[in-house]
Amino acid sequence: MTGPVTQREKSPEKVVEATNIRLGMFTLLSNAYDEIRRAFQFLRWHDDDAEAIASSLYAGRVASRK
Repeated sequence: MTGPVTQREKSPEKVVEATNIRLGMFTLLSNAYDEIRRAFQFLRWHDDDAEAIASSLYAGRVASRK
């Protein structure tokens, strides 16, 4: 029987590769969104509503204490 779990156990390098691709894509998304937020802050400076239009990707998250 070959299910997803056994396939994953057979090729850990593919899991690592997929994880690296996913992290790289999130980094690209995060950097692009950050540039968009900077543009909104410039364009909406006098209206002071840039945060309402393009809020942070991390808004509302609470850091856990360890």
